[in-house]
Amino acid sequence: MSFGVREIEVGFLIDDLSMVLMTLTDSEYFAHLTRAIFNTGFSREVISAKWDGFTDAFSNFDISKVAKYNTGDIMGLLERDDIVRNTKKIEATVFNAGVLQDIIKEYGSIHDYIRSFDDMDFDTRVKNLKKPFKFVGPMTAKIFLWLSGEKVPEHH
Repeated sequence: MSFGVREIEVGFLIDDLSMVLMTLTDSEYFAHLTRAIFNTGFSREVISAKWDGFTDAFSNFDISKVAKYNTGDIMGLLERDDIVRNTKKIEATVFNAGVLQDIIKEYGSIHDYIRSFDDMDFDTRVKNLKKPFKFVGPMTAKIFLWLSGEKVPEHH
């Protein structure tokens, strides 16, 4: 496997995007979604520097655990110095964990949910992807797909 064409902030390299179409875990998809949400409007360097804190704060992106976070848990996250303390994005992350649980129940995995968009053009994929989630607009959806190893148009 040769690397070098494109580096993704989450710490792996991609030469041929088809290599990444191997199934990511649901937790990895959740981490990519969360990273895309927090990257939007913030410096990638800031998010990268705090990523270990995000991983700890969101229980290693365990979807079932994060979906159960309550107001007290969210307040605790807002006191942490090792994450970006944006209330709406933190609340969206907890909400989105619940959405992902529903997607997993319906499709079997987040990977299979994303594969259900394969026959759609890119704009339709983005539109459908952003519907169920909070804080996911077109750019966040594009970043999420890119982080997850999906093909994304260069100038879209």
